Amino acid sequence: MDGYHTSGRVMSDAIPKEVMSVLPTDPVEQLELAHRLANLAFSSKVASLEGENNQLRQTLMQRQSQIKALERKVSNLEMEVSDAQDKMRQSVEEQTKLVSEKNALIGTVKKLNRDLSKLDSFKRNLIQSLQDEDEASKDTAYAAVDYNGDRLVSSVLSQVPHSSTGGGTPPRYGISSTPASVPAVPSSQRSPERQAPWTAGAGVGSNVEGSPRVDGKEFFRQARARLAYEQFSQFLQNIKELNAHRQTREETLKKALDIFGPDNADLYSSFESLLSRHLPL
Repeated sequence: MDGYHTSGRVMSDAIPKEVMSVLPTDPVEQLELAHRLANLAFSSKVASLEGENNQLRQTLMQRQSQIKALERKVSNLEMEVSDAQDKMRQSVEEQTKLVSEKNALIGTVKKLNRDLSKLDSFKRNLIQSLQDEDEASKDTAYAAVDYNGDRLVSSVLSQVPHSSTGGGTPPRYGISSTPASVPAVPSSQRSPERQAPWTAGAGVGSNVEGSPRVDGKEFFRQARARLAYEQFSQFLQNIKELNAHRQTREETLKKALDIFGPDNADLYSSFESLLSRHLPL
């Protein structure tokens, strides 16, 4: 009992006097009160722990949501990285392909430049050859025109009836009396002397009527020297039409006037004199 009283005294000393004053004096009641206080404290602790547990659960759920969001973000980033790597590989492949195409194009351009140089050289040679052939053909054509023109003029002047004059019958201009044709020279290459105006009476005397007597061969040479190739060909065709009796003397003179033009009026006068002498009205 002494020990009980001693321990009760120690516990009484450990509990504040204010608490001891409100406690029941009966030990059983004190035990019941202590039991109820212990239950209350335990309940409070459990409630506190449950609250903390709920808070921790909520925090855990938030963290899990954040983790899932981060995982989705990481997954998206991984997909973007994969796409970027694929694009990079494609870019590298395209770059390699472009480099190959560039090298091929450079080779093609070099080959085309060489071909173009060869074509330019071939073109120059061809143009030069054509020019040489053209000049040769023009010379041949002019020579043929000279010969045919001599024959046409001589033919038309020798086959038509001649008019009588006091000085006798005018000489016939046949092929035998025509000198050999001189190689023709294009009008653009003739010397100024050859293109100088020629008077209709050069080299021959006058007939009884007093008008200048025109030599057919000299007239033909002057016409060939002063007319362009196309004009001279038209003039020869005009003589052909007259010689074939497909046009009259007046029509022939009219066409000759159109061919000669105002710059060659003296040629027209000479031609008119020739026709007047050999084809009188």
